[in-house]
Amino acid sequence: MEKIRHFLYENNKKSPLMVPRVMQNMVTRRVLVVEYIHGIPILKLGDEIAKRGMNPGGKIATAAKQ
Repeated sequence: MEKIRHFLYENNKKSPLMVPRVMQNMVTRRVLVVEYIHGIPILKLGDEIAKRGMNPGGKIATAAKQ
């Protein structure tokens, strides 16, 4: 996850996608603890776009549904 966060930061300073930070001091071999991010889950993005009256067949909505 940290690699994804770093990639998004380096390549797009204003990315619409957020990746939660890993809480390193709380991670064990069997438990992964990440920060909570309030927002729309990426898997529900297409439905949210349609609900807001945007074109659900548009490029963004189509990409979100894949």
